[in-house]
Amino acid sequence: MDKLAIVPAALLVLALTACADGRAGGPMELGGSDAVACIPAEQDLGDGFFFGEWVGNTGTSEIVIDAVQLRDASNFSLVAASSMSVEEAIGAVVDPASSVGWADRVDAVGSGILPGRHVNVVVQVRLDDPSGDGEAAGFDVHYSDGSRDFVDSSTVVFQVSHDCDAAMTDWRERPR
Repeated sequence: MDKLAIVPAALLVLALTACADGRAGGPMELGGSDAVACIPAEQDLGDGFFFGEWVGNTGTSEIVIDAVQLRDASNFSLVAASSMSVEEAIGAVVDPASSVGWADRVDAVGSGILPGRHVNVVVQVRLDDPSGDGEAAGFDVHYSDGSRDFVDSSTVVFQVSHDCDAAMTDWRERPR
C-alpha cells in the first residue's frame, strides 16, 4: 500500500473519533423513553409549562452541565432549565412549586452531577403563540467530564396542546 494513502486514512479515523467525542456515549444516563407528555394549553397559570427528565452519572468523575437546549421545538421558547433532587420526579406540570426539591433547585447550566448520582433536569417553556400548540422532541444536554465534551438527548416528546388527545394520536401515527 502506498504510504501516502495511509496518512489520509489515519486522518479520517482521527477526525471521526474527534466528532464522536462530542456526541452521546459519555457517562450521562438520561431518562425517558419513546413516549409523549402533553399538558393542556388551558392549564397555563402564567409561568409556562415544566417538563422534567432524570439524569444520572455512570462515570467515575463529576460531570458538569454546559447547556440545555430544546430539540426540534415548534412554537416553544425555553425560559429556564433547572436541576433538582430526584426525590419526586417532575414529568409534565404547570405548577412544580409543591414538588419535593423544587425550592432547592439550581440553574442546570453549571451544575454538577457526582458519580453514581441522579438529578431531575426540568425545562420551563412558553408557547410563542398562545393560540397554537407547541412541541419539542425533548431536550439536549451538553456536558463535560473534565476532559471531554458530550451531548446526550432525552427521548420523551413534550407537547402543549389545546387538544392533547388529538396531539398524542398524531404523535403515535408518525413514522419513526
